[in-house]
Amino acid sequence: MTKLRETVSVSMAKVLSFFTRDRDELMKQPMFTPFKVIDGVFVGGIIMVKDTDWEMHPSGDETLTLLSGRIDIVCLEKDGRETTSALHPSRSCVVPTGVWHRQVVHEESKLIFQTYGTDTQHRKYQPQT
Repeated sequence: MTKLRETVSVSMAKVLSFFTRDRDELMKQPMFTPFKVIDGVFVGGIIMVKDTDWEMHPSGDETLTLLSGRIDIVCLEKDGRETTSALHPSRSCVVPTGVWHRQVVHEESKLIFQTYGTDTQHRKYQPQT
């Protein structure tokens, strides 16, 4: 079973300080801006309103930080089973390199992601029958 590593609770200021060396300048900007690659890490913030398809990051782990809302992270195991972990506001989890995963959105949610590399792979989610 894919074990997502959950990090400790974080404040908004600590999360935002990850994105820039000059936090005061960032605070003048809208919170969710176009995605950027910073030192090889793909970063962005997104307002999630619907479930996602599968994605996988072959070059590195992905850190997901939920600022508000309610989502589940669903991982696809090597044997085809799906495992689900709830992600709570002000918490983060790390999806390991090479693990196919998707998000189930229960309500509008603000999510920050940090992914090493820009070679994410995608495939359509097909509900199991």
